[in-house]
Amino acid sequence: MWDQLVFANGSVIGFKSAEQDRKVFQGVALHWASFDEETLKEIYDEVKMRLADYAGDVWTTLTPVNGMS
Repeated sequence: MWDQLVFANGSVIGFKSAEQDRKVFQGVALHWASFDEETLKEIYDEVKMRLADYAGDVWTTLTPVNGMS
């Protein structure tokens, strides 16, 4: 089970942690995904596969550790 918001129109926003195993990202087709930190390549690749059914988008936001170089 993972945290989620369910809206009156049936839309669902789910939240998962990149600290979880890759297997928890399997088995669901997604329209959109967002990463707010760097994640393991195997998790990123798994999420990209979940986006294929809907030609979904992935957004990534990262905080620069060593400034804006």
